[in-house]
Amino acid sequence: MRKTSGLDCVFADAADSKIAEVAILMTLHRTMNLNNTPLIVYVDVDNTLVRSVGAKRIPIKPVIDHVRQLYREGGKLYCRSSAGADYARSAAEELEIAGCFLDFLPKPNILIDDQRLDESRLCREIHPLGISSRKADDYWKEILSGK
Repeated sequence: MRKTSGLDCVFADAADSKIAEVAILMTLHRTMNLNNTPLIVYVDVDNTLVRSVGAKRIPIKPVIDHVRQLYREGGKLYCRSSAGADYARSAAEELEIAGCFLDFLPKPNILIDDQRLDESRLCREIHPLGISSRKADDYWKEILSGK
């Protein structure tokens, strides 16, 4: 066996790529101080932070509370919207959470990346109904577990 980043691993061939991926994630988990590594979070506006019914806007309180919690836990949050950065800022101000965000962005039309979001090891897409009582460390544990 050879020692690799503090882990004893044997990689026979390319078929062991999953083992290699897990070993890398375990190494990241061991070396990464979760309390010092900020969670980078992009939050959508419509039907995530606020729901519109005709002219009436209904804040989605569990998501707003979650944004505040992630901010308090040191998360680096960005608010984005397909309606543009100004709209994202306006909505965050309306909901009194603009101070939680580092910046306001338009939602991209195209992502140019060598890895699809659903294949990314270090990024997760979370539906607003799936936030429950998660904390920043819970997200990190999920990400680093490879699940």
